[in-house]
Amino acid sequence: MDIKGRLKEFDIKIGEFANKLKITRPTLDKYIEQFENEGVVANNKYQFVFESLFSKHTKSKEEFKADLERFHYLLERDEFIGAINLDVNRTDLMTSVIKRIRDDLSQDGYNEGVYRFINMLVTNYREDDVFLDFTDYFLYLNGVLNIETIEENKKAFLSNCYRLMHCDKCCNLETDEKYFNMFVTRIREIKEKKEQIAKQKAEDAFKAKYQEKINSRVQEQLKMGLTAEAIDYDELIESINLSDD
Repeated sequence: MDIKGRLKEFDIKIGEFANKLKITRPTLDKYIEQFENEGVVANNKYQFVFESLFSKHTKSKEEFKADLERFHYLLERDEFIGAINLDVNRTDLMTSVIKRIRDDLSQDGYNEGVYRFINMLVTNYREDDVFLDFTDYFLYLNGVLNIETIEENKKAFLSNCYRLMHCDKCCNLETDEKYFNMFVTRIREIKEKKEQIAKQKAEDAFKAKYQEKINSRVQEQLKMGLTAEAIDYDELIESINLSDD
């Protein structure tokens, strides 16, 4: 297929086509060459675009331009939400989540705690498997994951989690003072650890910025002809304003 010839037939310039697809001319040329020679573009999002626009089904000029405008709109959306470089599946997942969050936050009575938990989940699931364990529980329960393929080492957590949920549903749960006290202790431990990490990171950032400014002022003094021994470091430090860029 002669893609550039098809574009010329539809009165669409190469530069205009590249702009519509939110890519550079060199990238467009590479994708055209790949699609014409192999039928495959090295980007599955643009593979879908090229297949749709340049399929064997002959489009009229009006149909082609309408499809191109549709893809332009979608790619502009992807660029706006930061998904332009994601593949099709990740883009669809991201837009689906954003839509549901937007719809929920647009209504009265949304639960702020849900969104705090979402932030916590996305931030920590790669480092802490317990978030994945609870995620798997609800995915298996609702049939998103196939229970027939469950790994043996997951059964203990899921069975005990279901027992807890079942008792809660049946109003048979009783407070276990021992584990509640352990729970409260763990809350304090996690809180202290978070505060220590936050404090350390703040100190490190402060020191790094302070040191950078000190080094800059020292270099200024040296360029003025002073020796390192002649610089009044106390005066230099007192003159530094950390709010300056």
